[in-house]
Amino acid sequence: MGKLPVLEHVAAFGGGAGSFLPESGAILRYLCRVLLPSPAAPFGHFYPHWDPAAAALVDAAVEWHFSSLRPGCSGAVWALVLARTVPRGGAERRAAAESPAAAAAALAALELALDALEGRSGSGPSTPTSASSPPPPPPPPPSWLLPPGGGGDGGFLAGRSRVSIADLLVATELDQLRLLEAAPKGRGGGGAGGRGGGGGGVSLGALLAPRPRVRAYLSRVREACGGPGHWDEVSSVLDRVVANLKKKEEKEEERRSGDSEGREQARL
Repeated sequence: MGKLPVLEHVAAFGGGAGSFLPESGAILRYLCRVLLPSPAAPFGHFYPHWDPAAAALVDAAVEWHFSSLRPGCSGAVWALVLARTVPRGGAERRAAAESPAAAAAALAALELALDALEGRSGSGPSTPTSASSPPPPPPPPPSWLLPPGGGGDGGFLAGRSRVSIADLLVATELDQLRLLEAAPKGRGGGGAGGRGGGGGGVSLGALLAPRPRVRAYLSRVREACGGPGHWDEVSSVLDRVVANLKKKEEKEEERRSGDSEGREQARL
């Protein structure tokens, strides 16, 4: 099938080649329907499929993640970090994916998605409606953290008061931006508030610095998933990947430096 992740469940989908359920969103919803049959089930808040309206709001947040947030996140990580390390589709395709234009487009999409999550407010009317009365206040900013029609911030996506599968997808998607710490100097890495040093470009910390609502939301997700200790244990694979990528970049930098010195010696 050429897809990862996939779920193998012979009782439901049969056995043999191709008998798998692909797509992470579909897998999460299927598991919730099977393992969480009612509101009384432990962890039933992850996907309230018995309530069509509530489930639809979670579905909408899941689809937004795949259509808006994921292209920006994965595109930025690919262009700034991974394209140079994984030859994929030949040199021409790799060069296109790693180009400054590809990185700029991915980062622009990412910024828009983060603004939608943060709930950026507009500037409001430019002039009063009359000389004697002040302009009306601007409408509340749209945000995936608010339920339709307002009613307050539930704390999690779609205005829910407890974590759902949509929150898991969004939080882990943003967590992968830690890979930007391993970007070559001048392309990404480090930055204000990041988890590590680097070349002073874009980083997870820099992206979240002007977005306090998103930062607070991610903290709530981590706490809802058992606290930072459990979250860090699961996401520790990213620490290892970042460390390995940094080592590769250091070796590549040493090689480039050695080649440069060799050419200089030859010239002299």
